[in-house]
Amino acid sequence: DYAITGALSQARTQLQSILALDIAAAHRLRALALAELGSLEARDGNPAASEQHFGRAIAIQQASALEVDHARTLKSRARARLGRGDLAGALADSTAALDKFDAVGVQSLQAEARAAFRANYRDAIELRIAALLGQAAASRPERAPEADRLLRAALESSDRARARWLAESAA
Repeated sequence: DYAITGALSQARTQLQSILALDIAAAHRLRALALAELGSLEARDGNPAASEQHFGRAIAIQQASALEVDHARTLKSRARARLGRGDLAGALADSTAALDKFDAVGVQSLQAEARAAFRANYRDAIELRIAALLGQAAASRPERAPEADRLLRAALESSDRARARWLAESAA
């Protein structure tokens, strides 16, 4: 809540207090706090600290098989990378997040978790499309075929998302 209102120092203090708790190094709460710190540091303009926190969160989530949390953290890191202009990193993370979300599938979740899952999936799709469009726009004029490939990939991502939502609606 502190980060949402712009009180970044209070948010950082709260997250640091979670990390100071006497819980296992691979505890889910620790990974969630690290992921939030990664987002907070990105928002505060500290890319190195952001990457470090995201990396630690992802390592815990991979080791603990926290697939949905892992996908959400990849999505958050994609947003941070896109925000600082790292289009390739944002594309890689949003693609990996979508792969994780697809592997888990919304049908395996409890009803109350499905809405959050769908929102995270939609955000990951939007981040992937933004990264692809950004890379297409940054392509030099002499690399028109590459820009066209990137634009087609953005359209395919949009179509993929629509197809998934339709399939889930029919299920």
